[in-house]
Amino acid sequence: LDASYVPALASLAEANAISALHRVRPADSLTNAREAALTALELDSNHAGALCTLATVQFLFDRQWQKAAATFEQAANLDFEETCGHSQYPLALAANGEKKRALAAAASAAQADAQSAYRRLTLAMTLLA
Repeated sequence: LDASYVPALASLAEANAISALHRVRPADSLTNAREAALTALELDSNHAGALCTLATVQFLFDRQWQKAAATFEQAANLDFEETCGHSQYPLALAANGEKKRALAAAASAAQADAQSAYRRLTLAMTLLA
């Protein structure tokens, strides 16, 4: 792995975050996800994928909902099609009590990729929040 290749670092961060979510060596995976995302962001502070993974760690593991919502928003503003930013982002907004913005973001994400079961699930979860 080229330690200066940001897309690879962002993908490594995402893979580790997914591993932690699925309880595959969660402590190691979480640490690796955070470190890879932060390293990628040191090299490119505007990499949507790295921001998205960092926001996922902040939201799901650190429970820093306001910080996560801001990081998700930054990622979403950089790359609207970034799946994580638009799938997790509405849930972070809902956790912060921003129901209208959460529903708008979830509906927009579901419309952008009508074939995505995950985005439709996120819309349903946001409606229930």
